[in-house]
Amino acid sequence: MFVRESVNIGGRLLTFETGRLAKLAHGAVLVTFGESVVLVTCVSSEERPGLDFFPLTVNTSKRRTPRAKSREAFSSVRGVFVTTKC
Repeated sequence: MFVRESVNIGGRLLTFETGRLAKLAHGAVLVTFGESVVLVTCVSSEERPGLDFFPLTVNTSKRRTPRAKSREAFSSVRGVFVTTKC
């Protein structure tokens, strides 16, 4: 079952979608705000006896967009703008 809820915030649309992606996870939500998109997933297991903390792992990945191919790019190594000739 696919569910989509949207609300307008500051002239941009905030959308929550569930039931379409990551069907093997126990819970998954795709959040869209303007041009930004985040997929949040959650998987749980049985409670282990003697475990007195909550083990949490966060995996992130940064994707490059076509804007990275522009003539001016910010160099994070030097902290300055670099202009390239095409």
